[in-house]
Formats: sequence, C-alpha cells, structure tokens
Amino acid sequence: MKSSPIAYYTYALVISTNLDYLCDTNPLQNTFQRMRAKYIYAATKLVRESIDSMPLEPRKEDISDELIGSVLGLSSTHVINVVNRKARPASRFKSPLATAQCIDMWSAVSFIECHRLAVVQLVKLKGGLNELDSKYLASVVQL
Repeated sequence: MKSSPIAYYTYALVISTNLDYLCDTNPLQNTFQRMRAKYIYAATKLVRESIDSMPLEPRKEDISDELIGSVLGLSSTHVINVVNRKARPASRFKSPLATAQCIDMWSAVSFIECHRLAVVQLVKLKGGLNELDSKYLASVVQL
C-alpha cells in the first residue's frame, strides 16, 4: 500500500467510513467527511488514469489488484451516508450478531451498478478470481 497511491486513497477512504460508522458520532467526523471528499476525487482520478493508460487489449499484467480493490472500494463508499444510528428505529429482533457492527454496515451497503460491473470486467480481464495476487481481495470480490 505504501508504494501504491491508488490503494492508499481508497483504503483510507474505506477505513474512515467504517470508523465513522462504528464510532457513531465523534469529534473528527467533519474532518473525515472532508478527507473522504478529497480522497474520492484522488482515487477516482487515479483509477481513471490507470484505465486510460491500458492498451486496447489489456493483458493480465496490465490489471493490478490495487485497481480492482480501488474500484470495489469506490463502489461502496460513494453510497454510504454515515448518519447517527440513534436516528434509526431500533429493531425488536436481537440477533446474535447485533454487536458485529461491521457486518451490519457492509451487508446493508448497496453498490453502484457501473462500479460493480467494472469490477466484474476487470476480474475477467485479469483471468478470473484465481489470477488475483491477493486471495483476500478474491474473497471480497466473490462476496
């Protein structure tokens, strides 16, 4: 991640979104929102540049895991509006996973359709999930 600006911006974006959700309200929430606006722009610009620099018929080597992960991260963080959880009605249902807030958050996220299709196309161009360098990225894409 240190050597990949595209991964840095996207991962920081996803992590700060997750932190805002888990902490509900915190003193740095406005700072994170401003940071996310800048990082969305930076990551989107780098993704665009990466795609534009690909040859017309890209090889596996032309598509990095960082690019796929960034498109995936952008597809989910664009649609998340972090709101105070107290504003949502409480459920009568008490799930054993009720305290697994991260699962609750990411399972409720809808993805931007064009980004989802881009991830599918990039993985196909890479040669499938088995060709990804990171088995963890492959697991997330598979979900």
